[in-house]
Amino acid sequence: MWLVVGIFALMPWHYRPLRYQILLIPPMCALAAFCLSDFLNRSQVEEKTKTSVFFWMFSIPVASLLIFHTISFSLKVWPGLASLNSLIIISFFLSLPLAYVFYVVKRRKPSSVRKSYRIMIVGVVVFFVALINGKPFLAFARNIQYSLLHSSEDLGQILGQEAVLSGTYSQTLVVENRLKLVLRNFHPGDDDPDFFLRYPITHVALSAGLGQRARAFMDYPEVMKNARPVTTYYLRNFPVQILRVAESSGNPETKNYKLSDFEKARLLIEEGQIDSAIAVLNRFVSRCPRNLSGYITLAQIYYARRDFDKAALFLEKASRSGPTNFLTHWFLGKIYLNLYNQEGDDSYRVLAMEESEKALKLYPQNAGLSARLKMIKGY
Repeated sequence: MWLVVGIFALMPWHYRPLRYQILLIPPMCALAAFCLSDFLNRSQVEEKTKTSVFFWMFSIPVASLLIFHTISFSLKVWPGLASLNSLIIISFFLSLPLAYVFYVVKRRKPSSVRKSYRIMIVGVVVFFVALINGKPFLAFARNIQYSLLHSSEDLGQILGQEAVLSGTYSQTLVVENRLKLVLRNFHPGDDDPDFFLRYPITHVALSAGLGQRARAFMDYPEVMKNARPVTTYYLRNFPVQILRVAESSGNPETKNYKLSDFEKARLLIEEGQIDSAIAVLNRFVSRCPRNLSGYITLAQIYYARRDFDKAALFLEKASRSGPTNFLTHWFLGKIYLNLYNQEGDDSYRVLAMEESEKALKLYPQNAGLSARLKMIKGY
Protein backbone atom coordinates (compact mmCIF):
# COMPACT_ATOMS: atom_id res chain seq x y z
CA MET A 1 0.00 0.00 0.00
CA TRP A 2 2.87 2.36 0.86
CA LEU A 3 4.45 1.85 -2.57
CA VAL A 4 1.16 2.25 -4.46
CA VAL A 5 0.18 5.40 -2.55
CA GLY A 6 3.66 6.86 -3.09
CA ILE A 7 3.54 6.24 -6.85
CA PHE A 8 0.08 7.76 -7.25
CA ALA A 9 1.08 10.72 -5.06
CA LEU A 10 3.99 11.51 -7.40
CA MET A 11 2.10 10.97 -10.68
CA PRO A 12 0.10 14.25 -10.92
CA TRP A 13 3.03 16.63 -10.45
CA HIS A 14 4.96 18.07 -13.38
CA TYR A 15 8.05 18.76 -11.22
CA ARG A 16 9.39 15.46 -9.80
CA PRO A 17 13.13 15.60 -9.07
CA LEU A 18 14.75 12.30 -8.19
CA ARG A 19 14.97 13.16 -4.48
CA TYR A 20 11.15 13.13 -4.25
CA GLN A 21 11.22 9.41 -5.00
CA ILE A 22 13.25 8.57 -1.87
CA LEU A 23 9.98 7.72 -0.10
CA LEU A 24 9.58 4.76 -2.48
CA ILE A 25 12.86 3.12 -1.47
CA PRO A 26 11.77 1.66 1.94
CA PRO A 27 8.65 -0.15 0.60
CA MET A 28 10.59 -1.40 -2.44
CA CYS A 29 13.29 -2.83 -0.14
CA ALA A 30 10.65 -4.43 2.10
CA LEU A 31 8.80 -5.98 -0.86
CA ALA A 32 12.06 -7.28 -2.33
CA ALA A 33 12.94 -8.86 1.01
CA PHE A 34 9.50 -10.53 1.30
CA CYS A 35 9.72 -11.87 -2.27
CA LEU A 36 13.23 -13.26 -1.78
CA SER A 37 12.26 -14.84 1.53
CA ASP A 38 9.18 -16.43 -0.03
CA PHE A 39 11.21 -17.68 -3.00
CA LEU A 40 13.93 -19.21 -0.82
CA ASN A 41 11.53 -20.80 1.66
CA ARG A 42 8.64 -21.99 -0.50
CA SER A 43 6.15 -24.30 1.09
CA GLN A 44 6.02 -27.92 -0.07
CA VAL A 45 2.25 -27.61 -0.49
CA GLU A 46 1.11 -26.50 -3.93
CA GLU A 47 -2.33 -25.11 -4.44
CA LYS A 48 -3.83 -26.04 -7.79
CA THR A 49 -5.26 -22.70 -8.76
CA LYS A 50 -5.93 -21.28 -12.18
CA THR A 51 -3.51 -18.61 -13.32
CA SER A 52 -5.21 -15.22 -13.20
CA VAL A 53 -5.05 -12.62 -15.94
CA PHE A 54 -3.48 -10.33 -13.35
CA PHE A 55 -0.43 -12.59 -13.36
CA TRP A 56 0.17 -11.75 -17.02
CA MET A 57 -0.63 -8.06 -16.47
CA PHE A 58 2.10 -8.00 -13.84
CA SER A 59 4.70 -10.41 -15.23
CA ILE A 60 4.92 -9.01 -18.79
CA PRO A 61 5.71 -5.41 -17.72
CA VAL A 62 8.16 -6.69 -15.10
CA ALA A 63 9.89 -8.95 -17.63
CA SER A 64 10.00 -6.12 -20.16
CA LEU A 65 11.53 -3.78 -17.57
CA LEU A 66 14.17 -6.34 -16.62
CA ILE A 67 15.16 -6.90 -20.23
CA PHE A 68 15.16 -3.17 -21.02
CA HIS A 69 17.53 -2.36 -18.15
CA THR A 70 19.76 -5.33 -18.95
CA ILE A 71 20.16 -4.30 -22.59
CA SER A 72 20.49 -0.57 -21.76
CA PHE A 73 23.28 -1.45 -19.33
CA SER A 74 24.99 -3.33 -22.15
CA LEU A 75 24.69 -0.24 -24.36
CA LYS A 76 26.78 1.69 -21.83
CA VAL A 77 29.57 -0.79 -22.45
CA TRP A 78 28.98 -1.11 -26.22
CA PRO A 79 27.29 2.13 -27.34
CA GLY A 80 25.65 2.35 -30.73
CA LEU A 81 24.31 -1.20 -30.85
CA ALA A 82 20.67 -0.14 -30.85
CA SER A 83 18.45 2.94 -30.74
CA LEU A 84 15.95 3.69 -27.99
CA ASN A 85 12.91 2.80 -30.13
CA SER A 86 14.37 -0.55 -31.19
CA LEU A 87 15.36 -1.22 -27.57
CA ILE A 88 11.75 -0.75 -26.44
CA ILE A 89 10.43 -3.07 -29.18
CA ILE A 90 13.04 -5.74 -28.45
CA SER A 91 12.28 -5.56 -24.72
CA PHE A 92 8.58 -6.06 -25.29
CA PHE A 93 8.92 -9.09 -27.57
CA LEU A 94 11.55 -10.75 -25.38
CA SER A 95 9.34 -10.17 -22.34
CA LEU A 96 6.76 -12.66 -23.68
CA PRO A 97 8.99 -15.77 -23.47
CA LEU A 98 10.43 -14.56 -20.16
CA ALA A 99 6.94 -14.13 -18.74
CA TYR A 100 6.19 -17.70 -19.87
CA VAL A 101 9.26 -18.85 -17.95
CA PHE A 102 7.81 -17.09 -14.89
CA TYR A 103 4.56 -19.01 -15.50
CA VAL A 104 6.36 -22.38 -15.78
CA VAL A 105 8.34 -21.74 -12.60
CA LYS A 106 5.14 -20.69 -10.85
CA ARG A 107 3.32 -23.89 -11.84
CA ARG A 108 6.09 -26.30 -10.94
CA LYS A 109 6.16 -27.91 -7.56
CA PRO A 110 8.55 -26.26 -5.10
CA SER A 111 10.33 -29.58 -4.56
CA SER A 112 11.22 -29.71 -8.24
CA VAL A 113 13.48 -26.72 -7.82
CA ARG A 114 16.05 -27.48 -5.18
CA LYS A 115 16.80 -24.83 -2.57
CA SER A 116 20.43 -24.66 -3.65
CA TYR A 117 19.29 -23.70 -7.16
CA ARG A 118 17.00 -21.04 -5.75
CA ILE A 119 19.88 -19.63 -3.71
CA MET A 120 22.03 -19.59 -6.86
CA ILE A 121 19.30 -17.73 -8.80
CA VAL A 122 18.96 -15.14 -6.04
CA GLY A 123 22.74 -14.75 -5.91
CA VAL A 124 22.92 -14.11 -9.66
CA VAL A 125 20.12 -11.52 -9.48
CA VAL A 126 21.72 -9.74 -6.52
CA PHE A 127 25.10 -9.78 -8.30
CA PHE A 128 23.76 -8.09 -11.44
CA VAL A 129 21.76 -5.57 -9.43
CA ALA A 130 24.87 -4.68 -7.45
CA LEU A 131 26.93 -4.53 -10.66
CA ILE A 132 24.51 -2.19 -12.46
CA ASN A 133 23.95 0.13 -9.49
CA GLY A 134 27.44 -0.15 -8.05
CA LYS A 135 29.17 1.41 -11.06
CA PRO A 136 27.75 4.94 -10.60
CA PHE A 137 28.26 4.70 -6.84
CA LEU A 138 31.92 3.76 -7.24
CA ALA A 139 32.36 6.60 -9.75
CA PHE A 140 30.96 8.97 -7.12
CA ALA A 141 33.05 7.47 -4.30
CA ARG A 142 36.27 7.84 -6.33
CA ASN A 143 35.50 11.47 -7.14
CA ILE A 144 34.05 13.03 -3.97
CA GLN A 145 34.32 16.83 -4.18
CA TYR A 146 32.64 18.15 -1.00
CA SER A 147 31.69 21.23 -3.04
CA LEU A 148 28.68 22.11 -0.86
CA LEU A 149 30.69 21.81 2.35
CA HIS A 150 33.68 23.83 1.18
CA SER A 151 31.58 26.50 -0.53
CA SER A 152 29.50 26.97 2.61
CA GLU A 153 32.65 27.43 4.72
CA ASP A 154 34.10 29.80 2.13
CA LEU A 155 30.93 31.91 1.93
CA GLY A 156 30.84 32.37 5.71
CA GLN A 157 34.28 34.00 5.47
CA ILE A 158 33.74 36.32 2.50
CA LEU A 159 30.39 37.83 3.58
CA GLY A 160 29.64 40.09 6.53
CA GLN A 161 28.13 38.64 9.68
CA GLU A 162 24.78 40.36 9.07
CA ALA A 163 24.34 38.91 5.57
CA VAL A 164 20.97 37.36 4.70
CA LEU A 165 21.05 34.92 1.79
CA SER A 166 18.32 33.72 -0.57
CA GLY A 167 18.08 31.92 -3.90
CA THR A 168 19.37 28.71 -5.49
CA TYR A 169 21.24 26.38 -3.12
CA SER A 170 21.02 29.05 -0.39
CA GLN A 171 19.80 26.48 2.14
CA THR A 172 22.95 24.38 1.67
CA LEU A 173 25.27 27.38 1.44
CA VAL A 174 24.48 28.37 5.04
CA VAL A 175 24.97 24.92 6.62
CA GLU A 176 28.62 25.43 7.62
CA ASN A 177 28.40 29.10 8.68
CA ARG A 178 26.28 31.46 10.75
CA LEU A 179 24.68 33.38 7.89
CA LYS A 180 20.93 33.96 7.89
CA LEU A 181 18.58 32.58 5.25
CA VAL A 182 15.24 33.35 3.63
CA LEU A 183 14.29 30.39 1.45
CA ARG A 184 13.36 31.34 -2.13
CA ASN A 185 14.28 29.67 -5.44
CA PHE A 186 12.67 32.12 -7.91
CA HIS A 187 10.57 29.48 -9.66
CA PRO A 188 8.10 30.47 -12.42
CA GLY A 189 4.67 30.98 -10.89
CA ASP A 190 6.13 31.82 -7.48
CA ASP A 191 5.37 35.54 -7.69
CA ASP A 192 6.01 37.86 -4.76
CA PRO A 193 6.59 41.44 -5.93
CA ASP A 194 7.31 42.69 -2.40
CA PHE A 195 9.79 39.93 -1.52
CA PHE A 196 12.85 42.17 -1.15
CA LEU A 197 10.85 44.85 0.64
CA ARG A 198 9.43 42.32 3.11
CA TYR A 199 12.70 40.55 3.93
CA PRO A 200 16.15 42.16 4.48
CA ILE A 201 17.92 40.12 1.77
CA THR A 202 21.52 41.26 1.27
CA HIS A 203 22.71 38.54 -1.13
CA VAL A 204 21.21 36.07 -3.59
CA ALA A 205 22.68 32.84 -4.95
CA LEU A 206 21.60 32.26 -8.55
CA SER A 207 22.11 29.42 -11.01
CA ALA A 208 21.12 29.43 -14.67
CA GLY A 209 19.58 25.99 -14.15
CA LEU A 210 15.76 25.69 -14.30
CA GLY A 211 15.60 29.33 -15.44
CA GLN A 212 15.95 30.66 -11.89
CA ARG A 213 18.51 33.35 -12.70
CA ALA A 214 16.47 34.61 -15.65
CA ARG A 215 13.33 34.54 -13.50
CA ALA A 216 14.95 36.63 -10.75
CA PHE A 217 16.02 39.27 -13.29
CA MET A 218 12.55 39.19 -14.87
CA ASP A 219 10.60 39.53 -11.63
CA TYR A 220 12.91 42.04 -9.90
CA PRO A 221 14.65 44.04 -12.67
CA GLU A 222 15.38 47.12 -10.54
CA VAL A 223 16.97 45.03 -7.81
CA MET A 224 18.94 42.65 -10.01
CA LYS A 225 20.31 45.06 -12.62
CA ASN A 226 22.19 46.88 -9.85
CA ALA A 227 23.32 43.70 -8.06
CA ARG A 228 27.07 43.45 -7.50
CA PRO A 229 28.89 40.14 -8.20
CA VAL A 230 30.75 38.68 -5.22
CA THR A 231 31.95 35.21 -6.28
CA THR A 232 30.94 32.04 -8.13
CA TYR A 233 30.88 28.49 -6.77
CA TYR A 234 30.69 25.24 -8.71
CA LEU A 235 28.22 23.11 -6.80
CA ARG A 236 28.02 19.62 -8.29
CA ASN A 237 29.49 21.23 -11.44
CA PHE A 238 26.70 23.82 -11.64
CA PRO A 239 27.97 27.43 -11.50
CA VAL A 240 26.15 29.34 -8.76
CA GLN A 241 26.86 33.09 -8.65
CA ILE A 242 26.64 35.08 -5.41
CA LEU A 243 25.31 38.62 -5.96
CA ARG A 244 25.00 41.42 -3.42
CA VAL A 245 21.65 43.23 -3.53
CA ALA A 246 21.91 45.11 -0.22
CA GLU A 247 22.29 48.49 -1.99
CA SER A 248 19.50 47.92 -4.52
CA SER A 249 16.84 45.90 -2.65
CA GLY A 250 14.96 48.97 -1.38
CA ASN A 251 14.67 47.46 2.10
CA PRO A 252 15.76 50.03 4.74
CA GLU A 253 17.35 47.34 6.92
CA THR A 254 19.85 46.35 4.23
CA LYS A 255 21.27 49.87 4.07
CA ASN A 256 23.12 49.15 7.32
CA TYR A 257 24.92 46.09 5.93
CA LYS A 258 28.68 46.39 6.47
CA LEU A 259 30.86 45.10 3.65
CA SER A 260 33.40 42.39 4.47
CA ASP A 261 37.05 42.88 3.49
CA PHE A 262 36.54 40.53 0.56
CA GLU A 263 33.56 42.55 -0.68
CA LYS A 264 35.52 45.78 -0.24
CA ALA A 265 38.25 44.32 -2.41
CA ARG A 266 35.73 43.32 -5.08
CA LEU A 267 34.34 46.86 -5.02
CA LEU A 268 37.83 48.32 -5.41
CA ILE A 269 38.41 46.04 -8.42
CA GLU A 270 35.18 47.31 -10.04
CA GLU A 271 36.35 50.90 -9.43
CA GLY A 272 39.74 50.19 -11.01
CA GLN A 273 41.73 50.57 -7.77
CA ILE A 274 43.61 47.32 -8.31
CA ASP A 275 46.61 47.96 -6.04
CA SER A 276 44.33 48.81 -3.13
CA ALA A 277 42.29 45.67 -3.83
CA ILE A 278 45.48 43.55 -3.76
CA ALA A 279 46.43 44.99 -0.37
CA VAL A 280 42.97 44.27 1.08
CA LEU A 281 42.93 40.74 -0.35
CA ASN A 282 46.40 39.94 0.98
CA ARG A 283 45.24 41.03 4.42
CA PHE A 284 42.11 38.92 3.99
CA VAL A 285 43.89 35.69 2.97
CA SER A 286 46.44 36.10 5.77
CA ARG A 287 43.48 36.08 8.18
CA CYS A 288 41.64 33.27 6.28
CA PRO A 289 44.49 31.15 4.81
CA ARG A 290 42.15 28.42 3.51
CA ASN A 291 39.75 30.72 1.66
CA LEU A 292 39.54 29.74 -2.01
CA SER A 293 37.67 32.84 -3.20
CA GLY A 294 40.44 35.11 -1.88
CA TYR A 295 43.22 33.18 -3.66
CA ILE A 296 41.23 32.84 -6.89
CA THR A 297 40.45 36.57 -6.97
CA LEU A 298 44.13 37.44 -6.47
CA ALA A 299 45.01 35.00 -9.25
CA GLN A 300 42.46 36.65 -11.55
CA ILE A 301 44.02 40.06 -10.90
CA TYR A 302 47.53 38.89 -11.75
CA TYR A 303 46.27 36.88 -14.73
CA ALA A 304 44.66 40.04 -16.13
CA ARG A 305 48.06 41.75 -15.68
CA ARG A 306 49.70 38.81 -17.47
CA ASP A 307 51.82 38.16 -14.40
CA PHE A 308 51.29 34.41 -14.73
CA ASP A 309 53.92 33.41 -12.14
CA LYS A 310 52.12 35.24 -9.32
CA ALA A 311 48.73 34.03 -10.56
CA ALA A 312 50.02 30.45 -10.47
CA LEU A 313 51.44 30.99 -6.96
CA PHE A 314 48.06 31.97 -5.52
CA LEU A 315 46.23 29.20 -7.37
CA GLU A 316 48.69 26.62 -6.07
CA LYS A 317 47.82 27.79 -2.54
CA ALA A 318 44.14 27.50 -3.42
CA SER A 319 44.71 23.99 -4.80
CA ARG A 320 46.39 22.89 -1.57
CA SER A 321 43.47 24.28 0.45
CA GLY A 322 40.81 22.78 -1.83
CA PRO A 323 42.25 19.86 -3.84
CA THR A 324 38.80 18.84 -5.11
CA ASN A 325 37.80 22.29 -6.39
CA PHE A 326 37.21 22.20 -10.14
CA LEU A 327 37.77 25.92 -10.75
CA THR A 328 41.27 26.01 -9.22
CA HIS A 329 42.54 23.12 -11.37
CA TRP A 330 40.84 24.51 -14.49
CA PHE A 331 42.32 27.99 -13.96
CA LEU A 332 45.75 26.63 -12.99
CA GLY A 333 45.88 24.54 -16.16
CA LYS A 334 45.06 27.66 -18.17
CA ILE A 335 47.82 29.67 -16.46
CA TYR A 336 50.44 26.94 -16.97
CA LEU A 337 49.48 26.82 -20.64
CA ASN A 338 50.06 30.58 -20.88
CA LEU A 339 53.42 30.18 -19.15
CA TYR A 340 54.34 27.47 -21.68
CA ASN A 341 53.37 29.72 -24.60
CA GLN A 342 55.23 32.63 -23.02
CA GLU A 343 58.49 30.90 -22.04
CA GLY A 344 58.50 27.72 -24.15
CA ASP A 345 59.43 25.55 -21.16
CA ASP A 346 57.97 22.08 -21.74
CA SER A 347 57.61 21.50 -17.97
CA TYR A 348 54.80 24.07 -17.99
CA ARG A 349 53.03 22.09 -20.74
CA VAL A 350 53.23 18.97 -18.56
CA LEU A 351 51.85 20.90 -15.58
CA ALA A 352 49.06 22.32 -17.76
CA MET A 353 48.17 18.80 -18.88
CA GLU A 354 48.18 17.45 -15.30
CA GLU A 355 45.96 20.24 -13.95
CA SER A 356 43.58 19.96 -16.89
CA GLU A 357 43.29 16.21 -16.31
CA LYS A 358 42.48 16.83 -12.63
CA ALA A 359 39.83 19.36 -13.61
CA LEU A 360 38.34 17.04 -16.24
CA LYS A 361 38.13 14.23 -13.70
CA LEU A 362 36.09 16.55 -11.46
CA TYR A 363 33.92 17.76 -14.36
CA PRO A 364 33.93 15.07 -17.11
CA GLN A 365 31.09 16.71 -19.09
CA ASN A 366 33.08 19.91 -19.75
CA ALA A 367 33.54 19.86 -23.53
CA GLY A 368 35.75 22.96 -23.62
CA LEU A 369 38.16 21.50 -21.09
CA SER A 370 38.28 18.21 -22.99
CA ALA A 371 39.17 20.10 -26.18
CA ARG A 372 41.89 22.03 -24.35
CA LEU A 373 43.41 18.80 -23.01
CA LYS A 374 43.49 17.26 -26.50
CA MET A 375 45.20 20.39 -27.81
CA ILE A 376 47.85 20.25 -25.07
CA LYS A 377 48.52 16.55 -25.68
CA GLY A 378 48.49 17.00 -29.42
CA TYR A 379 46.16 14.08 -30.12
